[in-house]
Amino acid sequence: MNYLVNRSEIVSDLIDGEVILLDLKAGAYYNLEGTAATLWQWLESGAATDSILQALGAAFPELAPEGLAQDVTAWLKDLVENRLLTPQEQADADAKGPDFSPPYSRPQLFAHADMEELLKLDPVHEVGDPGWPAVPSN
Repeated sequence: MNYLVNRSEIVSDLIDGEVILLDLKAGAYYNLEGTAATLWQWLESGAATDSILQALGAAFPELAPEGLAQDVTAWLKDLVENRLLTPQEQADADAKGPDFSPPYSRPQLFAHADMEELLKLDPVHEVGDPGWPAVPSN
């Protein structure tokens, strides 16, 4: 199974090696660190899951391929459950991401709901015809 980033509802950015994800519809935000941040960059490129696992195995040959696959599969399931990814059959066979850097860390999705109300605000609906900010005429 391959995956597609849910770009219609999710925005993401890489900041100092950490990926920040915002779910604009649900008002949740997430962060990915270490190996998970690099995995996300591979997913954003449209890379096939098999290609990602091969690159991960090559970067960390001391780790069992089965263990890496289990870690990544569980993480991908978490991303799908949080609507950050959608499963798809096809993937770009030539797509690649950045090199994986040691040390290996089990990929995790860190979810945060403390800004949910703020992220769900839609300022466009709170603005009248004059726009925002409305400048009073003198």
